[in-house]
Amino acid sequence: MVRRITFVALCSLALLGVVVGRALQHPAYAAAGGFSVSYTGTNYYQPTDYFNHCGYWTWLTNCYTDSSSGPSAQSQVGQDAQFIAANGLGTFQRVWISLDQLMNWDSTNGYQSYNPAYLANVDDMLHRMARSGIKVDLVLLTHSQGAGTANQFHPEAVDGYHPTMRANYLRAVHDFLTHVASDPTDASTIAVVDLQNEAYYQLEVYFNNPSNLGAFTQCLSGSGGTDWGCVDNTIIHPWLNDLYSTAKSAAPNLLYTVSDAGGMLNANSLQQQQRENLYPVDVYDIHAYSDSPSSDPTRWASGKLLNKPWFVGEAGCGVGDTSCTYDGTKAAPIDKWWLDNLRADGASAVLVEEGGTAFTFPDGPYSPVLTATGQEIKQITLDHLSSGSQLPTSTPTPVQPIGTPTAGAPTSTPAPTSTPVPFITPIALATPEPINMPVPVVQPTTVSGPTPISPWSPVGNGGMRGPVIMPVPALSGPFQATFDNQAQGPLALGSVSGYFSGVVNGSQIAVTSSDALSAPNSMAVAVNGGGSAFAYHQALGSANSYSLRFGLRLGSDFNLAASEYLVLAQTLWHSGATSSVGKVNLVLTSNGGLYLSYIDSLGVQQYVWSNAVLDRSWHTIEIRETTGVGAGSLTLLVDGAQVAATSSANTGGQPIGYFALGEEYSPADSGTSGHLYFDNVTATL
Repeated sequence: MVRRITFVALCSLALLGVVVGRALQHPAYAAAGGFSVSYTGTNYYQPTDYFNHCGYWTWLTNCYTDSSSGPSAQSQVGQDAQFIAANGLGTFQRVWISLDQLMNWDSTNGYQSYNPAYLANVDDMLHRMARSGIKVDLVLLTHSQGAGTANQFHPEAVDGYHPTMRANYLRAVHDFLTHVASDPTDASTIAVVDLQNEAYYQLEVYFNNPSNLGAFTQCLSGSGGTDWGCVDNTIIHPWLNDLYSTAKSAAPNLLYTVSDAGGMLNANSLQQQQRENLYPVDVYDIHAYSDSPSSDPTRWASGKLLNKPWFVGEAGCGVGDTSCTYDGTKAAPIDKWWLDNLRADGASAVLVEEGGTAFTFPDGPYSPVLTATGQEIKQITLDHLSSGSQLPTSTPTPVQPIGTPTAGAPTSTPAPTSTPVPFITPIALATPEPINMPVPVVQPTTVSGPTPISPWSPVGNGGMRGPVIMPVPALSGPFQATFDNQAQGPLALGSVSGYFSGVVNGSQIAVTSSDALSAPNSMAVAVNGGGSAFAYHQALGSANSYSLRFGLRLGSDFNLAASEYLVLAQTLWHSGATSSVGKVNLVLTSNGGLYLSYIDSLGVQQYVWSNAVLDRSWHTIEIRETTGVGAGSLTLLVDGAQVAATSSANTGGQPIGYFALGEEYSPADSGTSGHLYFDNVTATL
């Protein structure tokens, strides 16, 4: 749920899909058996805004460090974290980010980039949590109907009429997770990431209005209302699948969830299995609200049958009973029941809704005290610590398949919400489709300025899964250039094998013996942010299947400015092509990462992410492509190991007859400079 927002009541039941057995496993699902967090905790929406005066979903913006009207949110975070840890409120806290507050937003296309200062605020917050020994469940996207869309998820992004906005949300998730994964403290503080809070419920509320269905008119029911089963199958589940795949590509070592509003705890085992099929996640986050939880023990005990680890991300009084859930005295006996009983039902943690229910500030911003609910949380924490069981050591047994309100301030809080139980027919989750988005701007690890990253992170370090170094087999082809038969100096051009057809800004390109993959020579390219300097080859023929392989080394003087990127290689059907359909780019990011982008037959840019991170040694890069509309494929290999791939893709129908290597393009930035070295270029064009 989300505070201070009035929800629209749902007026119909979901269609049930016929499901047999448990969900098919996504190939990227993590083995989350090691999910280990403190059993107790709360929801931390933001530091108490009664004192810092930060508006809703603004606490990580410029307001974070603003102390002009009271203590800053930054100072409150540190104080709150220390108080939470010292007073037994649990070292697992559900911290709400709402990525939209960090974004530079375009009203038509959505996310463009992050504000570097706001990302730095996130880093600072996570570091402060870490200093108090707190792990977090980081909530990235949130939306509540009736609250407008200021700094929260725009649901129209998934209505079929806004493909660029949808794609840019995926890019935003990728960029953010890449950023936090590159900071060791951030990454170690994040126990799990909630990609979207109560996604099914919140989006069902939005699409319950038929006028919001956008391009998905097939989801109109016969009576003119909304067919929820269609919405779940056609809109929400594909969105969550893309969200999960994007997250795993960006930061594969983190665990991911999409919180469920309660339907997954269900005494009907078939319905529970159907519910499991809704969620491409590593860990289940299930919300529990009831004024009388002890009257329904069979429902809560169904948690022992879930096929993945689970925790309660929100626990409170009955649905809609905000006068109880957010009252630290009234909620105490119900919160105590949840804490006393759900561990036996398999819950790894129970997080009370919300922090303000557990502690208040009766005498100003520096006077936190525990409420009755807070005292119950503390007692449970102490009991578990004394028994040695605060950190769970086991996970639920999988079932085998069958055939904050502010202290002293008036607040308006929403009703905790439970989701009507929608079910879908299980979908076989295959390799994620490439993501449609404009050229990404990868945020730097440090955001104080355009400081270039130097030296580059070694392959496989920093929590990134780098390529495995393997022997590279020989590849023959019509084009082979080692540069060893050329004199040092300007690159020689020609129309025979081994010679490039032409250059752009040839004064920045030279044959050199100063560095080579195979002695004596290589091609050196002097890069210049905002410019282009590359060699290209136009084949006499073209092919629908090809491979481009080359050695690459980032020079010791090479710097790619923070938050910038550089196109290292490009393929196209012809150098004089007036259409970019079928164009493939190999892009280097400011943290040394690689990914592919391509233009499909509709002229939309798509993406294939990788987890490769280059250091400054020589690496052999290979791009393999088969062109086709719906039948194309792209594969990226580094040192013989596949690091990215997509199939059944729309790579366009044009054959490939052209490629370019060097600095094909980079944004204007004086921080981008130095040399790239290329050697042993082979193309089967």
